[in-house]
Amino acid sequence: MGETPGRLLRGGHGETLMQFLRGRWFVIAVGIVVMITSAGAYSFGIYSQKLKSVLNINQEQMNLVANFKDLGVNLGIHSGLLYDYWSPGGVLLVGSVEATVGYLLAWMALTKRLTPSTWQMCIFLFIGANSQPMFNTAVLVQAVKMFPSSRGVVISLMKGYIGISGAILIQVFVAIEGSKNPEAFLLLLVWLPSTVAILAMFVIRPNVKPFLGFAGNKSFYWYLALGFALAFYLMGVNIATNVTKVGIPAQRAIGAGLFVLLVAPLLAISYRSEFYGKKSLEPGLESPAVAPDVETAVDEKTKGSNLGVHNPGDETPETHVVPPEPAMKIAAWPKRGQDHTIYQALTSMDFWLLFVATVFGVGSGLTATDNMGQLGLSFGYSATDVSTFVSLLSIWNSIGRWVGGFLSDYLLYRYGFPRTQFQTIALLTMAVAYLLLALNVPACLYYGSILLGLSFGTQYPIYTTIVAEEFGLRRFATLYNCLNISCSIGNYILSGPVAGRFYDHEAKKQAVERHLVGSSAKLVCDGAVCFRRTCITLMSVSIGAAGFAGLLWYRTRGFYSELSREARQQKLADHSALEAQEADHSHDIADNRH
Repeated sequence: MGETPGRLLRGGHGETLMQFLRGRWFVIAVGIVVMITSAGAYSFGIYSQKLKSVLNINQEQMNLVANFKDLGVNLGIHSGLLYDYWSPGGVLLVGSVEATVGYLLAWMALTKRLTPSTWQMCIFLFIGANSQPMFNTAVLVQAVKMFPSSRGVVISLMKGYIGISGAILIQVFVAIEGSKNPEAFLLLLVWLPSTVAILAMFVIRPNVKPFLGFAGNKSFYWYLALGFALAFYLMGVNIATNVTKVGIPAQRAIGAGLFVLLVAPLLAISYRSEFYGKKSLEPGLESPAVAPDVETAVDEKTKGSNLGVHNPGDETPETHVVPPEPAMKIAAWPKRGQDHTIYQALTSMDFWLLFVATVFGVGSGLTATDNMGQLGLSFGYSATDVSTFVSLLSIWNSIGRWVGGFLSDYLLYRYGFPRTQFQTIALLTMAVAYLLLALNVPACLYYGSILLGLSFGTQYPIYTTIVAEEFGLRRFATLYNCLNISCSIGNYILSGPVAGRFYDHEAKKQAVERHLVGSSAKLVCDGAVCFRRTCITLMSVSIGAAGFAGLLWYRTRGFYSELSREARQQKLADHSALEAQEADHSHDIADNRH
């Protein structure tokens, strides 16, 4: 732990290499690669049209297949339970089996080796896509447990790489294949994610010691800088390929450059962080962990804001409690920040406030991004411009994940700015983006896509970190996946019944005006009116979600104030302990020389 790089290097290259491969930072690097290669569900657009043609199904049936794919991505409670009661390696193994079986069956259908029904195809893609929460849970939760005091930036870092994973995987595939061949890409998903995950089982282990004390953000900033470089590289590639025709040699050069840009810096950053970065404190020297033990600073007003939900341990002084028998031991109900069981978290008002805010906050964002292409066409933009908008939205979504997580962490620990307040502001910003689109102001799609991407992307690391901070890390894997279900619920409620129905209603009105009723022409809606009611509805539900997040902010303001104060104290204590630790090692070296 306390050995200097010079001593390690003098100990031999083999010893240095083994420490690097067993170190925490190498786990982070491997985890990022696992995240990127598991992005098959985010690359659905490459093979969706081919699949529709081969299966000979209509758009409604294709939407059903896509919905099952999305359900597979977000339904990960079982992956959390497997992590909590088994191991990260076991979760990776199950995910590998799911990816291989699901995508192999889908590939056989795409190449006409099988002739499945629509429902069978739904099951195939559900199984394949469900490998993604398996991989994400194993990587994300293990990373948070390795750096418990830096959970906010760790979650933000991983969530951001998930956001650009699909674009990276596609570019690397084009470099190998030379084209966006749907059959070859689906075959890649059969073996690549599984192979990487199985190899990662030897690195992502449950016995990796957590970093004691604050790790500092310098190393994480290097990973963040790499993510920004990749995001802007992909942004430039997307704009260039949409504006000009790029040949196969150029596409392969772009993909090869992306691969080098990803792998080489990952290894360099991990090596530098392991041997030259801030050192973990030795056991016994660390100060108490902040989040798991911090107690809620509750004033009388906060005690009265329980909304009628009774939490054991929160009785007011006027409540008469019968003391238990001396022989009986009743466990105290955990406070915010302490480890909760699954039952304790699911019976907490805080959890359900966060759940509802996520249903309509993330759900409205998913609905908007799913319809962004159609929205751009209805506004009169060209197909090339619309493709650029969609790509930009994806990139800004990833940037929002990074900025939201890192910025909220900085504001919390520097100024005591509650993370729940940051979530409330992000939701209100989303409402502004929807308003711009509803009013169809000049260049609204440019500004709207950037504003929506940033505020929507911010939601993912925020709600995930709030779960870890409020309910502890003991059952974080399961609770995080319980909250993920809210994303699918919100998208299901707002996508078809709202966006689809409003669009079809306006398209039918225009068909009547154009005397196209009863013809074989496809219903198409033109103009800002097509999505105006949808955008107004999404704006309204975002404001409602901000209300629930604001109520959660009110309930947790004392907790976050105490969390910020304890964090500042711990950083000072860690600094003193680290200086004492280095002084002890210096004395040991001097004694050995004498």
